[in-house]
Amino acid sequence: MLGEHGLSLLIEAAGRRILFDTGQGPTVIGNNALRLGINLADIDAVVISHGHCDHAGGLAHVLGLSRRELPVHVHPLLFEHKFLAEKAADGGEILKDIGVRFTRGYLESLGARFVEKTEAHEIFPGVLLTGQIPRVNAFEDTPTMLRVRRDGALIHDDILDEHSIVIRTDNGLVLLLGCCHPGLINTIEYAMELTGETRFAAIIGGTHLMFHSDERLQQTIDALGRFDFRLIGTSHCTGSRANALIRAQFPDRFIECSSGTIVTLD
Repeated sequence: MLGEHGLSLLIEAAGRRILFDTGQGPTVIGNNALRLGINLADIDAVVISHGHCDHAGGLAHVLGLSRRELPVHVHPLLFEHKFLAEKAADGGEILKDIGVRFTRGYLESLGARFVEKTEAHEIFPGVLLTGQIPRVNAFEDTPTMLRVRRDGALIHDDILDEHSIVIRTDNGLVLLLGCCHPGLINTIEYAMELTGETRFAAIIGGTHLMFHSDERLQQTIDALGRFDFRLIGTSHCTGSRANALIRAQFPDRFIECSSGTIVTLD
């Protein structure tokens, strides 16, 4: 298996196979899927959590493998021009392009049928996309180094285009996270609001906690303790520091989801 700074989850639920994000490039197919014996040519749908290259970078490769029209569920702002602002030696900023690296037209020529919605909706029975996630917890801010070019101006990017997947099960919700820019607690609370369910069979994916202060980390972990979850499996942008703290707080409910991790839920 190969690891990279990116995310791609294959979800098998409700008789469907859904690819949630596609990593940075061909690694999702050429190494990892093949080594796991997974054929990505017969998936039923793709969901792209948000318009960053480490989540959408492998989309063209997946579409090329499928060789047929495939629904790709996205937020309408997916193709905005997104940047990471890094400090320059002169004290200014250097902008690194971190947006989707393919044009919409090119992806459509490969078979992508984009389904764009901002509101919550089911993509298959029992499988829900949250749509745009409300920001209600003041401590869950978005890192200042993210930028977006909107209406001709370069502004701070709140990543309004990020959505998560919620799957209903008899044992509670399975919440799947891309990067969780809207905030882990905001996302959990919104999943509960949308479904009326308070139990979580599992919370799995990226949490973006590696970019935040110790204070923010502790606030998140304290808030996590309020929720009824059986398993939390972190990956991607969580970071070793946050992983250690979450493991220490919830030792019997924590797993670290590295490349190749398979989670089976009843």
